[in-house]
Amino acid sequence: MADDVLLNKAATIERCVLRAREEYAADPATFAENHTR
Repeated sequence: MADDVLLNKAATIERCVLRAREEYAADPATFAENHTR
């Protein structure tokens, strides 16, 4: 059971990092200020 929770958390973090990298690649100049995406 605990392993499933950790796997789900790891998958969520991986998705978040991927999304952040995509947003940064789209427009690095405004990445820090743009919180609406």
